[in-house]
Amino acid sequence: MRRINLLIILVIAVHLFSSFIAKGQNISFSLKIKEDNNTEITEIVDVWKNYIKACVIDFINPEDSTSLSFWNIEERVAGRSDLVKYSLSRGFPLYIAGDLFVYDIKYISDDFYVIKNIISHSDSLGKNIFAIFNICARKAETDFKLYNFFHLSSSKLNIYAKHNITFYYSCDFKFDESIADKAAAFYQDKLKLFDFEGESIMYILGENVDEAKSYLGFDYSIKSTSIENAGLFIYPNIILSGEIDHYHELIHSIFIPKFPKAHTLLHEGIATYFGGSNGKSYIHHLKELSRYININPNIDLSQFEELDYLRNNTTNFYYTIGAIIIDYAYSLGGKDKVISLFEHSNLYDALRIELAIEEHQINEFLRNLIIENENTY
Repeated sequence: MRRINLLIILVIAVHLFSSFIAKGQNISFSLKIKEDNNTEITEIVDVWKNYIKACVIDFINPEDSTSLSFWNIEERVAGRSDLVKYSLSRGFPLYIAGDLFVYDIKYISDDFYVIKNIISHSDSLGKNIFAIFNICARKAETDFKLYNFFHLSSSKLNIYAKHNITFYYSCDFKFDESIADKAAAFYQDKLKLFDFEGESIMYILGENVDEAKSYLGFDYSIKSTSIENAGLFIYPNIILSGEIDHYHELIHSIFIPKFPKAHTLLHEGIATYFGGSNGKSYIHHLKELSRYININPNIDLSQFEELDYLRNNTTNFYYTIGAIIIDYAYSLGGKDKVISLFEHSNLYDALRIELAIEEHQINEFLRNLIIENENTY
């Protein structure tokens, strides 16, 4: 699933660096919370505020990280502290992407409280809501610790584990173990191909991405989608999907944690090359792009961002162009050449140094490669 569009990313970045760095994170609480005389709610307010401040410190200086101390030991040991933190972007925490408004804190059961939040950004054009989400809190021996909403919701889900992947799904979901086994085998095969060590993957299933995301505690997200074949990877190890075998997101789960600074075109490219996109193979999308070029001979394929949208709910040329680059790199030097692309944070450096393609040559290179090979696919 494609990241948030460039305009929204720029809005977030402007807010983050011009407002947040200068004034600090804006956290506010509803009048209901402020007027509540429950001392436990007061304690939770302090824990949540201090945790957000710790996330700010983590973002500015990761070496001074203190945020884990606010999380419960059970989830920390299981490697599951704060599953929603990087749900908006792997680059920075959701909580500092805008103004954080806590509109309710209420007791639910088994000594758990739920903290209900809205993260948004306001400007002269209005308010953009990025997410409405829930985090939980429970008192430990002396003070409150934070919990993922998933800690509670997962107790109602079925679990199936294969190799490194643990699938979570409701009793109403039509789960097929044979499909899950094939997905796990695909994941293992690609790890072996690139000589990578596998990580534990949480694969959360729903009728669509939105339902799967609700198990993490989201009531709304700007990354919401009801597209049938959609999937979403949340850094560093969560896949959300309505499909048991979303190979595109499985590739993301391998390469994004390994190369978090590599350009998104390469990440979407390798995920499409090996795992297809929107339920269709790389070859299908290649044919779609070839047909489009023949009809629109003046298209500039080097303008990647302008081509980054889903056409007729079937294909995204941004993904396809990325896959073509991966395909070409593979033909030149196999997996080592592909890996070398991901070791660059600047896309144009990667193309120039690893593939000998200068920036001004990209359009002609891509066009010629597609035309020369259009009879082979």
